[in-house]
Amino acid sequence: MVQQQADKILEVKDLSLAFGEATVLHQLSFSLHQQEILGIVGESGSGKSLTSLSIMGLLASNAIVESGEITYYKNTGEAVPIHSLSPPQLNALRRSELSMIFQEPMTALNPVYTCGFQLREVLKLAGDHSAESAVEWLKKVELKDPERILKSYPHQISGGQKQRVMIAMAMAAQPKLLIADEPTTALDAHVRRSILDLNKRLSKAHGLAVLFISHDMDAVRYIADRILVMQKGLLVEQAETNQLLNNPQKAYTKGLIACKPPLRQSLHRLPTLDHLDPTPSPPIKASTTDAEP
Repeated sequence: MVQQQADKILEVKDLSLAFGEATVLHQLSFSLHQQEILGIVGESGSGKSLTSLSIMGLLASNAIVESGEITYYKNTGEAVPIHSLSPPQLNALRRSELSMIFQEPMTALNPVYTCGFQLREVLKLAGDHSAESAVEWLKKVELKDPERILKSYPHQISGGQKQRVMIAMAMAAQPKLLIADEPTTALDAHVRRSILDLNKRLSKAHGLAVLFISHDMDAVRYIADRILVMQKGLLVEQAETNQLLNNPQKAYTKGLIACKPPLRQSLHRLPTLDHLDPTPSPPIKASTTDAEP
């Protein structure tokens, strides 16, 4: 899927991020296009979540942006420099254009408020004060018995239900760009597949661009149009999903794919990245327009 420049909704260019003297992102560059699902994969510590927090303007106060630009493109064509917005401007952008599903819904949801209260607060920020809207959004994320869910506290519903509530809250403002950071990590296989299906359906139904972050190569294979591979803050490889998974170019990417044990074969020793690829791959200078040919 070759994307045109005019379809671009997000561009990250030469982003370097540090904590103290330790640089944790190294000149990261990539782009995301309208109605595209872009997967970012890599081990823990590769910089996936820091990338998403940088885009959302949610970095810790001790984070130092050493270089780079993050630009969001509105439907009107207006370029918004996220990296230089003030906190009030960032809040306004997050209320209307950008949204995020966080990794662990049990900690992302406030345990002292009902799910309904939290969802209605998001709707109010988006300017929707209708009493029926919260129920309608829970129906859109395919939750059965939405009235009961609205009255429930987070600890009273299952992990999959909490994740659907989080998706409803992220979608309620009807954003143009959705970031999903490890949204299926704590879920069993059946629920994980249903959440991935839901994300795909909502993306198509609402014309969303999605940045899907995961360490699960199978999840990214299933949902993403294009994949970026990160290692230790470096962008190692990027390509369309089928191309990258069927013909990976870098040793680290090959190692990630090989680390998934076969379902119908019992191995004497499970493969690890240290065993398959003990040395980091060199970074590539990523294109900020299209995927690699």
